[in-house]
Amino acid sequence: MKKLFLYILVLASFGVDAQTRITIGQRIGQMKQDGVVFKNFDIFRPTTQQNDLKLGSYTAFKLDKSQLTELYNTAPEQISFALPYKSQIWNLQFTRAHALDSTKFTITGTGTAYTDTTYKRAILYHGIITNTDSASLVTATVFNNSIRIFASTEGRNIQAGATDDKTVDTDDYASFGELPGNNEPFAFSCGTKESQDNSGLNQNGLNGAPPEEQGYTGKIVRCFFDCSYAFYQHYSSTAACYNKITDLFNQAALFYANENINLAISEIRIWTSTDPYLHFSREFALSTFKSYVENDYQGDLAMLCDWQSGNSGLADGIGVLCQEYESDAEGPYIYNDFNFSASFSNFPVEADAPLAYLIAHEIGHVLGSHHTHWCGWVGGPIDNCFLTEGDCSSGPTPAHGTMMSYCCLNSSIRVDFNYGFGTQPGNAIRSHISTRACLSNGTGICDSSMYLQGSISNSDFTRFEAKDMITSENVLSASSNVLFDAGKVVDLKPPFSAPTGSLLRVVLEGCGGLYSLPNSVPKK
Repeated sequence: MKKLFLYILVLASFGVDAQTRITIGQRIGQMKQDGVVFKNFDIFRPTTQQNDLKLGSYTAFKLDKSQLTELYNTAPEQISFALPYKSQIWNLQFTRAHALDSTKFTITGTGTAYTDTTYKRAILYHGIITNTDSASLVTATVFNNSIRIFASTEGRNIQAGATDDKTVDTDDYASFGELPGNNEPFAFSCGTKESQDNSGLNQNGLNGAPPEEQGYTGKIVRCFFDCSYAFYQHYSSTAACYNKITDLFNQAALFYANENINLAISEIRIWTSTDPYLHFSREFALSTFKSYVENDYQGDLAMLCDWQSGNSGLADGIGVLCQEYESDAEGPYIYNDFNFSASFSNFPVEADAPLAYLIAHEIGHVLGSHHTHWCGWVGGPIDNCFLTEGDCSSGPTPAHGTMMSYCCLNSSIRVDFNYGFGTQPGNAIRSHISTRACLSNGTGICDSSMYLQGSISNSDFTRFEAKDMITSENVLSASSNVLFDAGKVVDLKPPFSAPTGSLLRVVLEGCGGLYSLPNSVPKK
């Protein structure tokens, strides 16, 4: 394919301040305005509805395997399909997330890495419910023989999939929901040690970040998941372990993508025989996991996924990306015990919401956020969902909990995933990521079109790519080093601006070319 490289060393600028994050809903809305076609599939066929008095209602339906096979084999960048839920039919629209494209899979029993010929790679989608006025977040995790759906809207979490977590090769499917007013809080405990040192704060916020929301960081955080032998025993097979981790990661990755923070799975390892870790407590497990893997893993952070007695989660430190292993120093290591989530009483299906929250919460610590009840936030604790961490008064009672809170313990508040991390924790994470030199740049996705707003201030090389068109209203800083790669058009629209000294490159090639740019590409 012919490539056109346009290098622009900016010599002038017109100043506009902008701090904007773009949600999944806004991205999909912009795609529709740009005329992007969402390929429709008739995946589900409704049958009957029944009720579960404990965890809400469920709706039974059938999977159309021929439609699923077509979806898996064609893997369009944008898709749509309908999901039966109670008396409603939800219309869902998705854009593809490429967070598994470079993932390595290893089974310790053989020491052989998985390949696409030995196990089929899942296809991940992030989307929304289009026929509701309420905010929504939806994931679709598509395997070669099954599909899993997770949706969060109106304070409820709904999931759909096979009626048995461990038997996926079936056409018996259901959507499982929670009734408003009957949401049971889930028992959660995070053992991450909190700093009581507020010296890093100033009048603008944590790490110098302004209280207003910051925009896209331009970097990817690669996650290594290590599944313990107990985890493998619980899920009975390597395929079931892979499916569970992939689906839960997809949900957690959507929470971050909605904050303009990009995650990818770099490696999944499954222990099919006794693992080398001590599981007496989460502290012992994390310590032995950390000393075993040290720096010998693919990724920017490492998570041990276990199945013990409800130990919940523990991160080794806060804001520790790019820290090399030292036995007596904090690093990017996480322990998560998945044995604390309830199952739906009618079916052997685990509720995903607590587990996705657990993953996202502990990753949030490694990426730079404290709990919301920490005294060190600007203005003090953000909420009063738990005892304060530090010597200060409690925060206000929130209308809803966010990702780094303990509001999941309170049945009258709970955590609403649509509110994400909140401004200050989100900014703390984006600030930490933007300053980490070890991280790769890029979005981890490749849409047909991309609509970009907000400021780009990091000095590391930042790339954006789309199959057809990129529209940019960004405000660059003097240190920006940016490349736009679209298959057809790159449109720089007001208030796009760039000050003297910034470097902008435009490539008309489309998805895939950015990973093989020649070394002759000029650098700042």
